[in-house]
Amino acid sequence: MTFEVIGSAPETGAWNTGVAATLNGDIWQVEIVIGTAGSYQVKFRRTNDWSINVGADGYGTNSANVDYTTTMDNEPVLFEFNQATGRMRVTVGGFATPSHSSTWGRVKSLFR
Repeated sequence: MTFEVIGSAPETGAWNTGVAATLNGDIWQVEIVIGTAGSYQVKFRRTNDWSINVGADGYGTNSANVDYTTTMDNEPVLFEFNQATGRMRVTVGGFATPSHSSTWGRVKSLFR
C-alpha cells in the first residue's frame, strides 16, 4: 500500500490528483513547493483511493482536512504521515501543524 498527499493547493492536486509520498521507516513524506502564499487544506490518502485517508482526526473514509498557511510565494512545505502512530503533520518554515493521534489497534486494522 502506498500513500499520497492531496489537497486544495494546485501543487497538491487541487483535490483531483495526489502527489506520491516516499516511505522512510514509518514516515510517509513529501516536500512540495507551494507557488502562491495563502491558506490551504491537505490530507494523505491511499494512492488513488479515498477509502483510506488520514487527516487532522486520524484515519477514516472522510477524515478531517489539515489546515496550513504559507506566508510567501514558492515556499517549501513538508508533509509527513507516521503510519505507526496514525498522525500527520505539515511543516511550513519550520513550524509544524500537528494532528490528533489514532489508536495503534485502529492503525493495524487498516493495514490487514
